[in-house]
Amino acid sequence: MAIAAGEIDLADLLCLASAEPPWAPAVVVDAIAGLFASEGDYANGGADQFVWNHGAATARAIGAAWLAVGAVENGELLVELAAALERSEAETPPDPPGPPDPLQAFMAYRRRVGGPDFNRPAPHDELAEALVEYAHEHPEAFSRPSRSDV
Repeated sequence: MAIAAGEIDLADLLCLASAEPPWAPAVVVDAIAGLFASEGDYANGGADQFVWNHGAATARAIGAAWLAVGAVENGELLVELAAALERSEAETPPDPPGPPDPLQAFMAYRRRVGGPDFNRPAPHDELAEALVEYAHEHPEAFSRPSRSDV
């Protein structure tokens, strides 16, 4: 198999993950889907903006997928930012006077976490390397689904 021989690249992995049904393990599919889901927010404002816009649960799930495939720096960052968002939400008074200003709330969160520059590699760069390495280390996880799986 080409994966075991080290003859696979990111384009091959994207094809395996996007097949119907996928020929890549769920963790790879989840990591790639998380990258696509986060790209707009990362491009427009960074990791803290992504977490703010999509919530702690989504950020934690994507962070866990990234960690599982070896994209440790960005995976840990999303998990940390998710925890900080939860702490921030827990400290917010339940009935503040007047409607909350979303921009002020976001900027307070950004100051709390030290964003937007977290001095990490771009997620697509880290994931590209991590996914190929994951495939080389786990070639048995990639296979054509059997008829019973379809």
